[in-house]
Order: sequence, then C-alpha cells, then structure tokens
Amino acid sequence: MGFILGTVLLLVLLVVAARYLYTKLWLERSDNYYKCKHCGKHYEDHPYYCPHCGEVVDAGRN
Repeated sequence: MGFILGTVLLLVLLVVAARYLYTKLWLERSDNYYKCKHCGKHYEDHPYYCPHCGEVVDAGRN
C-alpha cells in the first residue's frame, strides 16, 4: 500500500514540476500566448476577456 501511494505522489510531483517548467521556460517565450495583467495566468490567441479571471484584456478591440 505504501509503495502505491509513494508512486502516485511521485507522479503528481513530476506532473506539477513539468507544468511549472513548461510555463516558465516555453510558454512565456511563445509568440502565441499572452499573460493577463490581473491574474498573471497565460492565455492563447486574442480574447476580449481573460479565460481565467474574466478581466478585460483587449479593451481597444473593435
């Protein structure tokens, strides 16, 4: 039982670390992703509202 819990914990830690590295090393340098000034999370394309917090990110859009 302890082996299974340890394995699951290790897998969760690996996924969290991989997402962190993905966000810091690749996503911030990508041209297709932008960062919300309100919540600090990244979003794709050019939405009018941030998909995470709902804050207006493109006020000058026609």
